[in-house]
Amino acid sequence: MRKQADVRLVFLCTKNCRISVNSEIAKEPAARQGGHLKTCKIMDITNLFTDIRKFVRKMQIRIAKAMQQNKFNKVRKLYRILTSSTYAKILSVWRVINNKGGKTPGVDGVVWKKDGDLFAFANTLKRKGYKPKPLRRLYIPKRNGKKRPLGIPTMKDRAMQALHLLALEPVAECKGDPNSYGFRQHRSCRDALKQIFSCLSQKLGATWIYEADIK
Repeated sequence: MRKQADVRLVFLCTKNCRISVNSEIAKEPAARQGGHLKTCKIMDITNLFTDIRKFVRKMQIRIAKAMQQNKFNKVRKLYRILTSSTYAKILSVWRVINNKGGKTPGVDGVVWKKDGDLFAFANTLKRKGYKPKPLRRLYIPKRNGKKRPLGIPTMKDRAMQALHLLALEPVAECKGDPNSYGFRQHRSCRDALKQIFSCLSQKLGATWIYEADIK
């Protein structure tokens, strides 16, 4: 107010986060009336993804630092803040929609379309009263002629998994084995080969491997 800022534009994102799913506003096209954005489609929200990723990344760094300092109460508080934030919910919904299986429905037959309202989808991700639905079972053929089972969760369950994964990743990276490379982000087979080369290039490592082979 001291710098004559427009309060309606400053708190625009906060007002958008409170849009209800069943309201008539969410069904109208995106339009700005009186300084308020009625609803945000995916094309309108792409400009906010830079701020969304910055916020999520900042919270993950804080969780990792608290975990390294063994401040578990702080980790629990930051976990709740991140999983209840609208930014993290929007990012998890975006990942589910743009995934390869984003067009495959679950047992409820609901599919979130790419031109849908992200705020409406994000508002459905609530911890209170949430119960996951059973998986939809499909059988995929293998190369040897047999079939393997595949369980497909609903869109909401996938989004909830992605939401809590954002908060659990820094905890797992801090407590995980530093030399494990399977199912880890930003790690590949070349990283494992590099670690093997660095171990075998040392004299003690090569001697230990040689003695183990002899025995």
